[in-house]
Amino acid sequence: MTASILYNYGVCLSEMNRVEESIAPLQACVEEAPDYAHAHAALGFSCIKLGQMDKAESVLSDAAKQLPDDMWINRNLAGLLAKRGKHHDAKAYFERALAANPQDVATLFGLALNLEEMGSENAEQADGIYQRIIELEPSSPIATEAKKARSRLSRATMKSKADGGLRMVAVMYMTGAFETFEQKDQREIAAIVFEIAKLGESGLSINDPDKRFTLKSLDGDFSGLQLLSMMHVRLKTIDPTLDSQSGLDAEYEAAKKMAGK
Repeated sequence: MTASILYNYGVCLSEMNRVEESIAPLQACVEEAPDYAHAHAALGFSCIKLGQMDKAESVLSDAAKQLPDDMWINRNLAGLLAKRGKHHDAKAYFERALAANPQDVATLFGLALNLEEMGSENAEQADGIYQRIIELEPSSPIATEAKKARSRLSRATMKSKADGGLRMVAVMYMTGAFETFEQKDQREIAAIVFEIAKLGESGLSINDPDKRFTLKSLDGDFSGLQLLSMMHVRLKTIDPTLDSQSGLDAEYEAAKKMAGK
């Protein structure tokens, strides 16, 4: 039986949920044709279904060596490594998969989840990837999950602040506010601050990054935390001793250093 017949037979069995039966023809295929990368990948996928994770990792790694630019192989290997807690190794394969197709939302979502598992220092990068997914497929189920993930990250950021850490996203918002205000005259700045204050009367929803606001006096749309950060910068610029009650004093000091103020 030729390698291609063994491969196709094994894949058909797997797709028919006869996974245990698919192992023998796929194993025979890779033994007959060791360079048949997709057969290694198919065997690995069947092994994953059967919970044979060591063997799955081995054969998928072989497939990735043979076809280093194959998105499907790299994505599946990355997902397996992530499930096994090998997050740093998984990251490299997610990135290889994205190099083949930068707009594949399944790979983007996997990478973002993996970054979250790697630690809070990766939260901003993960958040940016979730936002990219929403931009690519705004009405899809995976975009809904990305929005949930962004909310989860936002809550984690707030908790980090409560535990004494810096909200780095607020630091970046403030750094941007310094730059924005430098390009505006006093009348324009006053108009921006007035609008933010009016919006604040109804609540800025600073823990919800998906809630967006617009200003007549400034182009773009903004999260509640971004608007609060802008307000804080302006108030502190007017009176450094003022307590804005935003809880962002530490972020302001960090932003000042970054902006060279």
